[in-house]
Amino acid sequence: IGNGHLHKGAKPVHWCVDCRSALAEAEVEYYDKTSPSIDVAFQAVDQDALKAKFAVSNVNGPISLVIWTTTPWTLPANRAISIAPDFDYALVQIDGQAVILAKDLVESVMQRIGVTDYTILGTVKGAELELLRFTHPFMGFDVPAILGDHVTLDAGTGAVHTAPGHGPDDYVIGQKY
Repeated sequence: IGNGHLHKGAKPVHWCVDCRSALAEAEVEYYDKTSPSIDVAFQAVDQDALKAKFAVSNVNGPISLVIWTTTPWTLPANRAISIAPDFDYALVQIDGQAVILAKDLVESVMQRIGVTDYTILGTVKGAELELLRFTHPFMGFDVPAILGDHVTLDAGTGAVHTAPGHGPDDYVIGQKY
């Protein structure tokens, strides 16, 4: 520990409820499963800072960063929103509000939520949104936007709900910040 070769810490582990013991990664079997998913809007704490980042002033209503998750039961443990530093993020105006989504996913998100009338007001790289704060929708505290290489454009919104106590990726990025 003293020379830096060992590290004492904590991390989430897979747990067997039958034998009441931790499982090695090799012991965990995954299978295809259909999971519920939801989009959740986290409203920006500093609306003016976001308008400045996107170089816009004509936003109608509040601005929110929208996450998509297949683990909605972990939302109370959310402590951050992960975004990709190199992705383009769009500020999208829809009925009385503006949302931030990965630009490459705007069309699929709008189709999924049934919105046909929307306007992209501006775009920025994810790195420009780092550490801006957003209000947790039902826990009453603010969370930062943080940068994560695990964010993909495979599905969702390009913004990942991050609960460090509920998964290895979330834990690692939580330690970084």
